[in-house]
Amino acid sequence: MGIYDIAEFCRKSLPEGLYYIINELYSNIRYSFTHKYSIEISDVCNLKCPTCVNAYREGGGHSDEPFMKKEKFVQIIEKISKHSVLKKIIELYNWGEPLLHPEVDDFVRIAKAKGFIVWLSSNLNNADNLEKAIKEEPDLFCVSVSGFNQDNYKITHAGGNIELVKENMKKLREYKNKYNSKTTVLVAFHIYKHNVEDMKKMYKFSKSLKFIFLPYLASANVGITQLLAHLYKAVPLVNDINEYLLIQPRSILEHMQTRRHRTNYCRLRNKNTAINSDGTLDICCGTKRELLSDKPFLELPLKEIEHLKFKHPLCKTCLANGLPDFSNYNISGIRKMRANALQQYLDITNFNHIYDYLEKSTVSTDIIDDNRKHLG
Repeated sequence: MGIYDIAEFCRKSLPEGLYYIINELYSNIRYSFTHKYSIEISDVCNLKCPTCVNAYREGGGHSDEPFMKKEKFVQIIEKISKHSVLKKIIELYNWGEPLLHPEVDDFVRIAKAKGFIVWLSSNLNNADNLEKAIKEEPDLFCVSVSGFNQDNYKITHAGGNIELVKENMKKLREYKNKYNSKTTVLVAFHIYKHNVEDMKKMYKFSKSLKFIFLPYLASANVGITQLLAHLYKAVPLVNDINEYLLIQPRSILEHMQTRRHRTNYCRLRNKNTAINSDGTLDICCGTKRELLSDKPFLELPLKEIEHLKFKHPLCKTCLANGLPDFSNYNISGIRKMRANALQQYLDITNFNHIYDYLEKSTVSTDIIDDNRKHLG
C-alpha cells in the first residue's frame, strides 16, 4: 500500500474535519525535511500563456538582469548549501524559460556538484541549449504542453508551435539515449475544455518516447495579486481564458468561503524560496517581481527570510482567502467540482489510466517515483 492509498483510505473513512487536521499534520511532517529553491535563471519567456503571470506584464522581463550571472548563481548555491535541511531541490525556473539561458548547462552542473536535486521545466519551443542541459543530467525535466494539434495548443500556449515541441521531444529522447542520461522526463499536460482529445494523443506520443505523462486540470495560475484582483474586483483574465477552464476560480473561492476548516499551512511560504534573476527575492513562487525585501537573497540571513514571509501582508491575505487550497483536490467540495467537470468533458470509459493519474495528481512526486522504474 502506497502513500496515496493510505491517504485515500483516511479521506473516505474519517470525518472531513478530522481528516483535514491529519492531512495538515502530514504535510508539515512530509515537507519538514525538504526545501525548494525556485531560482529564476531566465527572467524572459518566449511565450505568453494566458494562465501565466507573463501574460500580465509588459515586455520580456522586469529585471535589469534578464539572465542570472553565473558568478551570482555560484554565491547563491554556496549560501543554500549552508541551509540545514536534509533535502534541497533547486528549480532553475519560476516563470521564465530556462533553456533561453546560454549557460543553463553550467547552472545544472554547479547545483548538482553540491549534491542538490535539480529540476528544469520548459515549453520546449526552443531547443538551442537542450542537448548540453541534458548532458549534465538534471534530475527532472518537465515539458509543459496543452495540446497535440496547433489550433488547440496556440490558445493556451500562446505564441508556441506544437509541431516544433513534438520534434524537440524526439530530440530530448535522442539526447537521453546519446548520453545515457538518468534524467526523468515528465510531460505535464494542462487540461482545458477544448483539448481533451489532444490529451489522449499526447499521452500516446509521450508513452512512445518513454516519458512520464501527467495530466492535470489547468488553473488560473496568474499570480496571487492578479488572481485576487480577478476574484474580488472582476478584473478579467486575458483572452477570456475563463471560458476554457474546467473549474472556475470563483466557484472554488465561493466553496472555500463556506468551509469551517481553513488551512494555516502553505507549502509555498513554508518550504519554498523564490529568487529572481537579479538576486532579489519574491514573496513566494506564486508572485512575480513582488519583492519580499529591498535586500537581495545574498544579504539576508536564511532565518530572516522565513520570518519576512510569515509576516508579509500578502501572505496573510492569501491564507485568509484560502488560496493555498485552490489546488487541493483532497477537499471534498473541490473534488466534487473536479469530478463533475471531468464527467462532462472527459469520457473516461476507455481511458481509466488517465483518470487514475488525475486522481493522483496532487502527489505527483509519488507518481514520478512509481513510474521511474518502468521508463528509460
